[in-house]
Amino acid sequence: MTNCFHVCFTSHSEVMFRNDSDYIFGIFSMVLAAIRTGTTILAFALMSDHVHIIILTSSYSKFVSSFRDSYCKHFNKKYSREGPLGEESFYHKQLIGTNHIVAAISYVLRNPIHHGICKSPFEYEFTSSTCYFRKYFSRKFFYNPCLMSNRELFRKGLAVRNALSELSSEVRIDGNGMIIFSDFVDIPFVENHYVTGRRFTYYMTRLSSEEWQKEQMEDNVGTRMSESEYFAFNPPITIDSIEPTYNNSDMIKKEGGNFNDNKILDKKVCEIIDSIYVPKYHVKSYVHLSLSQKRIIANEVRAKYFAKEMQLQRCLAM
Repeated sequence: MTNCFHVCFTSHSEVMFRNDSDYIFGIFSMVLAAIRTGTTILAFALMSDHVHIIILTSSYSKFVSSFRDSYCKHFNKKYSREGPLGEESFYHKQLIGTNHIVAAISYVLRNPIHHGICKSPFEYEFTSSTCYFRKYFSRKFFYNPCLMSNRELFRKGLAVRNALSELSSEVRIDGNGMIIFSDFVDIPFVENHYVTGRRFTYYMTRLSSEEWQKEQMEDNVGTRMSESEYFAFNPPITIDSIEPTYNNSDMIKKEGGNFNDNKILDKKVCEIIDSIYVPKYHVKSYVHLSLSQKRIIANEVRAKYFAKEMQLQRCLAM
């Protein structure tokens, strides 16, 4: 039986996506997992150390396992690394009711704001936020077809060569090797739940409050459950419930743009480490740096680029 789920898996101790090509391969792995498990993708956000996806599926566990296995094999081979990537367990929640689904999709698309990456959900390039209501936003779609061969996509670490044939003929790849989001995201499903582009915009900019929870409780109408029974059966989506390991009060502050948007991001820190320090120490990747070398690098990057301690620990896997 197909149901709607919100799934999230994390890697708090080590960055999962170190550069653009990693994100591009992550998108490929996600789409391939969806095809192989008969899953429909509604919305997604790939962050440096975690992934949020809203899906329609009969087996969320198979989808997540397929996605993670494919991506981990790529990551381990690319960085001469061994073992699993990220925490073994993952978050999953079935979404029941229109308001519940809208709240979950809104949270996923706004996730880059909550983590201080940008001040608008439409700025971040690795979410599906720009797929919806294009006519309302007067967005014109520009597509530069991919001129790379399958061999070249594989050589650049953007896709699995033998698995490219599994993609539907309707799925396109752009000049950077990225699968076009609107070719695999179920846009009509999402738009039907928001109803209008104006309402979608409202939810993308709306601050977190108890009103979100009250709206989700409206899905209780017609269930014959009391409010307390429905709350126990289908508790509302909140920042606290979805990402309890993060500083929730800090995330809520960032919704209002209360953060430094010029700060250095994980991707930039990783690029500095991989392009400057890995060659300097003559190793294959950051994985092969010694602990003493990592400490030296951390001190230098912190002093020069004002990177945060936890950020450096993630990017250096310390």
